[in-house]
Amino acid sequence: MKIRILMVVMTAVLVTSFSYAAEKGKISPSTAPGNIDTVSMIPPAPTNLMAAADTAGHVKLTWSYSTADAKNIKSFMVERRPEAGGDYAQIAVLGTGGYNVFTDEDPLLKPGARYFYRMRAYNGSTYSGYSNEYPANIWSNWPSPPSMMQVEFANLVNGIKLRWQDAQRETKYILYRYEPGKGKQQIAELPANTTQYIDNKDLKFDVKYVYTLTAYNSSGEASGQCEAIIPGPSAAPSNFHAHPPMATSSRTLQLTWTDNASNEDGFWIARRPSYQGNYPSSPTIKLGPNVTTYLDTGLEPETTYYYIIASVRANNVTPSPEETSATTNPYPPENLQAAASSLSEVKLTWANRSKTADLIMIERRTGSGNFEKIFQKQPVDLNTYTDKGLKPGTSYSYRLVVMKLPFNASDYTAAVSIVTPTGQ
Repeated sequence: MKIRILMVVMTAVLVTSFSYAAEKGKISPSTAPGNIDTVSMIPPAPTNLMAAADTAGHVKLTWSYSTADAKNIKSFMVERRPEAGGDYAQIAVLGTGGYNVFTDEDPLLKPGARYFYRMRAYNGSTYSGYSNEYPANIWSNWPSPPSMMQVEFANLVNGIKLRWQDAQRETKYILYRYEPGKGKQQIAELPANTTQYIDNKDLKFDVKYVYTLTAYNSSGEASGQCEAIIPGPSAAPSNFHAHPPMATSSRTLQLTWTDNASNEDGFWIARRPSYQGNYPSSPTIKLGPNVTTYLDTGLEPETTYYYIIASVRANNVTPSPEETSATTNPYPPENLQAAASSLSEVKLTWANRSKTADLIMIERRTGSGNFEKIFQKQPVDLNTYTDKGLKPGTSYSYRLVVMKLPFNASDYTAAVSIVTPTGQ
């Protein structure tokens, strides 16, 4: 009786254990306990999975699994996923004959891509857990793309020079040029290890050329690309004029012109004084685009200057046919001095340097007030003046200016100040 009770209890324990495992998905319903001896335990997972790609683009997998454990294993399931995204998918079911090696020879493996692998064991009813995950980089025999492709110079005289860093594993290059209206055309076939090419065939101004350089070998191809435009000349400026500015100045001329271009990089202006026969070989003045006026300073008074102007775009200089000239305003008086000659008088003295001035004007300021004109004379033939009717003990300042009529005024002299005596 005791033996029978013990067998019933053991059977109940085995059935309960099997039911729990079945609920967890560890075994198949086909192993229901009709025959208790066929209940299978969960197999161990493969370990030490490794993957390595060979030169043919295949991936060899190896893993660890003991011979004793493999006797109870019916198959191994191998799964793969791409690094670029996506889920694992089963790619092979392996028998246990060569239980620790497999080569993935899928022709859809992409050269240069990276894949991840994992696997698990199956004993006919139950799967093991997954092995470790391991990546493999698919070896590529394709040529690498030519890199750092760039334009070194672009003009109609020398053409368009292309430079690049050599690709790897190429056997030749083919260079294509795209031109609007003509499409993409092959313009050159180049040997391996070439790193530059000059295109000077049928080039035009202001056309965007797109160059595609393709490296080839028996396995495939890879390309690099760049663009080039040969800038055309810009329109020359017109209505070029030089004249003294409206403000008092002995050393400045104002230049004005009309900008007739919308694509210039700037303007170049050359200047020569009347005593110099030729213009300098390089521009005297360089200006940016869209400028139409310029004050040329630091000049010599009473000197005639000649100017020529050109618009500039890239290496194309388009000169205006117009030359202009103007004469700077007179020299201002020099060495202005003031001295009190009485309680109500101040005597001014100075030296005249101008040879072109027609009129001299004296201005006075009381204290911190504004300068006002107190005297003018035409022609300029004096170098002294006495200011009368002043107040004793008062601060006065004086300055002089000369003019070439009608309105070309020199710089003002530096102001001089004096305080009249008080008589005490």
